[in-house]
Amino acid sequence: MVRKGEFFGHMWDKGGKRPFLNLSRWFWLGNLLLWLLLGWAQTELVSIELVREGGRCRALLPEGRTSEIACYGIANGSVGIYQPAQARWVQAAQWLPWDWLWQQQATAQLPTWQHAPNGLQVTVPQWGLAVRQTTLAQAADRVTVRLRRRGGEVGVVFVGENGRFGYVFIVSSDNRRGVWWQWQDGRPTMPLTGVPFQKPIVAQLQTLTRQTVGTTWGIWFLLPLAGVLRRLAGGIKVARRPTMVIPSFLKMVPLIWLGFALALLIASRVLERVPHVQDSVTYLFQAQTLARGSLAAPAPPMPDFFAQEFLLVRQGKWFGKYPPGFPLLLAVGVRLGVPWLVNPLLAALSLALLFQLGRKLYGWDVGVITAVLALTSPFFVIMTGTYMAHVAELFWVLLFMVSWLQVVGGKKRPFFWSLLAGVALGMALLTRQFAAMAVGVPFSLLTLLEIVSRKGAKAQRKMFDLCVFAPLREIKMRQL
Repeated sequence: MVRKGEFFGHMWDKGGKRPFLNLSRWFWLGNLLLWLLLGWAQTELVSIELVREGGRCRALLPEGRTSEIACYGIANGSVGIYQPAQARWVQAAQWLPWDWLWQQQATAQLPTWQHAPNGLQVTVPQWGLAVRQTTLAQAADRVTVRLRRRGGEVGVVFVGENGRFGYVFIVSSDNRRGVWWQWQDGRPTMPLTGVPFQKPIVAQLQTLTRQTVGTTWGIWFLLPLAGVLRRLAGGIKVARRPTMVIPSFLKMVPLIWLGFALALLIASRVLERVPHVQDSVTYLFQAQTLARGSLAAPAPPMPDFFAQEFLLVRQGKWFGKYPPGFPLLLAVGVRLGVPWLVNPLLAALSLALLFQLGRKLYGWDVGVITAVLALTSPFFVIMTGTYMAHVAELFWVLLFMVSWLQVVGGKKRPFFWSLLAGVALGMALLTRQFAAMAVGVPFSLLTLLEIVSRKGAKAQRKMFDLCVFAPLREIKMRQL
């Protein structure tokens, strides 16, 4: 096992003047590989085809999914691209080729199309940017769109001859969903119908790579900062005096209690103890079904009136699509009449585990800082009061990591800790599969390294850094 503080100590040579130069070549090679993977992940491509014929507009999505609407009044119109605003239009206009746009156009009550080079016309409402190709009026019955956006939304616009009325199909890469909207006077005005889709496997791998390897950006900034702080702290002498010894875990009780109270506040006052999105509704539905001792509920008499993308009706059975890990925990709350209390409890336990993980690796101070940083994450805080599975996922992953450390550290009762680590990783797999794989695969390699040789402490620590930081980034104190 690596001594506490060695992670910060190995960044500096004995003279304390050359940061990073004594790191292993494998460390640099590993980081170079991560950067190459990150560059590959930026090339994510999803192709979508749109067909306009016989008064119908149809979107052909990956996996054979389709979405179709009636789209009359645009037979002699044109096709364009719509980009919802991610920033103020003034910022967008600073970049070519948009720097020639009229300023007053952005605040017009009814935006009109302006002529631009190459047969293009542009409109810039406050909520987005649209460009149409008027010369494609006759050839726009079939359009293939290749999305190279790694997130956000982009749409394909079909408009009539006057350019004011039409339809736009907006694809959200983040939410994996395409929605038809009515287009009126330069903007989408009303959603018509939508369909979820799954990105191709290569695109999914690229998304997962960005979310896991992307953590290296932050690490490269934190490593030199940690080294500087260590040097500064080394010159400070603190007077010591006898004090009463308090167990370290008891010192964390106020912080853990604060996290629990904050989660209760979010669950009870902000979210009113009810689910608010389809995912949460589905989790609660599955938990209620499991609490009754069943895997599926009878189909409702009129299934079309209960249609929901994550709740399925098949062969007279009504069930959710999610794995049973989190619904099993939620079912306990359902049986006790307090399902809204499950995530706040898991949040408090996760804070305790975060502290324990940081303390075992880098010392008591880092453990406290880790827990405090978790409480400053808006995503973590809001999720602790919901019916979503993210907090349960975090709890099982942290329990696995702490148990794994107990095993490789040669602590007492290795069988118990090994069993607990296996159960935790298994429950993580039953909660969110990608997160469990992101943790299980690197830790399997790390375990193999530990078995082969217990002498490579430094190599073990460097590999552990990669195995811990990348999965925790994917688990993200933000959405996957």
